[in-house]
Amino acid sequence: MARVATYLSLTVILLNSSCSAPSSRAKEPGNEAEARAHYDRGKALFHAVERKFHEAIEDYARTIGLEPENAVPERSQGAYDEAIAELSRAIRLRPDYPEAYSVRGYAHFHARRYAEAIEDY
Repeated sequence: MARVATYLSLTVILLNSSCSAPSSRAKEPGNEAEARAHYDRGKALFHAVERKFHEAIEDYARTIGLEPENAVPERSQGAYDEAIAELSRAIRLRPDYPEAYSVRGYAHFHARRYAEAIEDY
């Protein structure tokens, strides 16, 4: 489960760092559909029984490269809630893992749950 928190950390860092990076490909026709396809594939890989985290992160990174202005396409659809749930499970299994608290705090902050974010930070 610690591996889950590590991969979620990497994903959050990738998503966060890309939001301010402009891309010359961002406005090319067809990029939105291609970005969405990579995002959907990444999400499926992440949630697959085999938990293909490396491949999922690669697809999320491609999504960011294609559509940096929309780096978190499911933000309003519960992506942070899902991350918080996964990180909470990781923390229950290994409460001495500080990175999981930090990333969960980040997710709480962006879900506008500021009191919970402060507790985790």
